[in-house]
Amino acid sequence: MQEIEILNHIHQNADMARDSLNHILDLSHSADFTQAVQSQIKEYQGACDLSEQMLEARGEKSENARMMPKMMADITSWMRALKDPTDSQLAEMVIEGSTMGITKLTRQIHDYTGDDKEVLSFAKDQVKREQDNIEKMKTFL
Repeated sequence: MQEIEILNHIHQNADMARDSLNHILDLSHSADFTQAVQSQIKEYQGACDLSEQMLEARGEKSENARMMPKMMADITSWMRALKDPTDSQLAEMVIEGSTMGITKLTRQIHDYTGDDKEVLSFAKDQVKREQDNIEKMKTFL
């Protein structure tokens, strides 16, 4: 059931990222940064929706990220933004989150021994989206 694990990981990561980005959006200071974050929120919503559909097609139910890690991420970003409330600092936090997502999902892709090409393709596409998001955020550093 590695496919289910990968899909649940993508779903939970996208759910966590979407919520964290909504919090960061409230701290944004520029229209360009706000637009970049809003674009990422839409991408993560799309990943949540697609992973949920793929799980349902396999007879499974999606699981959102747990509330406690979400709350901790919000508190951490709020505290870091208090120290340095710039878009540069916010972009750095987004990059760190994307990097963690890439690392975990890449590990799952490398460990995958199944033959579900649709799930594998979706996972690889998600890694690529995360990498692209990092590149976009680098412009705000």
